[in-house]
Amino acid sequence: MMRSQPEPLNFKLARVTPRWAFKQSSRRVLVIVLCLSPLLFGTPVLANGALWTALLVIAALLFCIVCIAWLIGATHARADSPNEYLDEREIAMRNEVYLKSFRIVGALISLGFVVFTVFPDAPIPARGAFSLLFPIVMFLPTCVLAWTQPDPLEEV
Repeated sequence: MMRSQPEPLNFKLARVTPRWAFKQSSRRVLVIVLCLSPLLFGTPVLANGALWTALLVIAALLFCIVCIAWLIGATHARADSPNEYLDEREIAMRNEVYLKSFRIVGALISLGFVVFTVFPDAPIPARGAFSLLFPIVMFLPTCVLAWTQPDPLEEV
């Protein structure tokens, strides 16, 4: 008797992802929103009062989590899935996505190095700037896949 593996959580996200998020244009909007999310994390600095700051940080974090969950669901978690769950075409696509993501991360690090070398007295410290990139870089393969994957074919 062959035992089947339990379905991973990231596969279940496709069931709770809204239908509109599966379109390429919607996925691209979610990627842009997620990439702009560090601005949400930066806004609590401008807030007056500890309670207001805490509420803004919690709201921004929840906002990022929802965007990431919808992107993972809309891409059917192909960027995060092990080989056992993918066919050869999907494995090749996932490998291509990781290569593109690696190049983007390399370009961001190089750009940051150049900017902070040329402007050592920048108003934002290098550690702060690179920490704001964390939510983007952490899920960059999913974002690249969501951006490049075409719309799913409609069943007739």
